[in-house]
Parts: sequence; structure tokens; C-alpha cells
Amino acid sequence: MRTTTFLALGTLGASVASAFTYSVGVGKSEVTGRGGNGEVGFDPSRIVISDQTTDNEIVFEFLGGVHRVVQVSPDQPCAYAAGFDSGIQRVPAGTQQRAGPSATYQVTNNSAVLYFADIGEDYTPCYLGAIFCVGSDETSPTTACHAVIDAAKALGAQYGVTTTSGGASSSTSGTSSAPTSSESSASTTSAASSTSSGASRSSSGSLAAASATPSAGGSNGAGALKVAAGAVALVGGAAALLV
Repeated sequence: MRTTTFLALGTLGASVASAFTYSVGVGKSEVTGRGGNGEVGFDPSRIVISDQTTDNEIVFEFLGGVHRVVQVSPDQPCAYAAGFDSGIQRVPAGTQQRAGPSATYQVTNNSAVLYFADIGEDYTPCYLGAIFCVGSDETSPTTACHAVIDAAKALGAQYGVTTTSGGASSSTSGTSSAPTSSESSASTTSAASSTSSGASRSSSGSLAAASATPSAGGSNGAGALKVAAGAVALVGGAAALLV
């Protein structure tokens, strides 16, 4: 098993001493405690950096499934916002926490408010509420972690992405609308993906080695997709998100 380590800008080449590690399961339900079998989410879904005086790191531990954890903003909860990008992690079914690959984010500002999403290959995990928050203000209705999770689920409802009893995704209309323009640009502006063999990268998303870039949105062959500010407009035909 290889571990992919991400260093925040300004810390490349610097050693991390006495770091406190926060372990976060990816593809694990915080509610049910189950993971690796079609479950989506983070466990825990929120942390607060308790030790402000030492270096801290967040280790994302991938369970069975296809995952890609990226840094996002609260107003665009499923869109890559630059910074951390784990690349696509294809983990064998049944793999449990600490038994598969992992990716580490070095915290350089212990009081920073951070948001991350598991967008997988087609944004479905995020649309089902796979959001992880660091130091979010739970007194604010706009920045509270539950509000960001609800915003991600609202996008899923907009695109017809729902959950089944087995935790897998489905669409109420048979096909899902494509992601917003910012979400579509995530795959083209972010770094190329890596597998669990691990390519070294920084939290800016840069790669030392790359394999393939995931695609999202775009045209389904029937017509071009144009989206702006969260609104979906179809030109010449319908576009479908692979689910």
C-alpha cells in the first residue's frame, strides 16, 4: 500500500515535526458507520483543529470504491476550487479504512476554514452529500457544515441524483443533468488523476506524475452543453451525467 502525501504551498521540502494527525474515512457513512460497499461520505464529516500550537495533518483514508477528494468552496460545494486534489483513487471493493491508499493534507493555518468534497468520477458522491469541513462556523447558516452538505444534496436533487437502499446512486429521471460550469471546469483545471500507486503532488494540485484526467459534463454527442452560474442550458440536445 502506498500513501500519497500532499504538502501545502510554502512547506515543500520542510519537515513536519510533532504533527497531530486527523484520520478521515472516505467512502464511509458517518451515520451508519458502514463503508467500502457503495456508501458515500466522510467519517467524520467535520473536525475542529484543537491544538493551535503544533503542526497538523489530515489523512484521507480511501475505502472501497472510486474516489477523488478535492478542495471546494462553500458556495460551490461540488466544484474544484484549486488547492488539494487527491486524484482518482480506484480502491477494490470491500477495502476498509487504513487498508487502502491514503492522501495527506498538511494544515498550514490551524484557524482556517476548509471544505473538501469527494467528487468521484462523475460528482455523484458530492451530490449525495460527501462533504468534509474543517473549522466551519456552526453558528452561521451559510458556512455551517450541515448547510454546505445540504447545498451539495440540493445540486443532486436538481440533477436527479438520489440514493438507493444499497447506497448506490440513481436518477429519478433515468439520466442526470450535467454539472454546473464551475463543476465541469474542475476536471480541466485541476491536476490529472492518480491511482492508488500514488503520484507525488502538492495541495495546489500540481503533479510529479500523472495518468489520466477525469472528464465531466461536456457534450453527449447530441449537442453542446453550456452552463453558467449554476443554470443548465442545452443546445441541440440533452446531456447526461454518467451515474
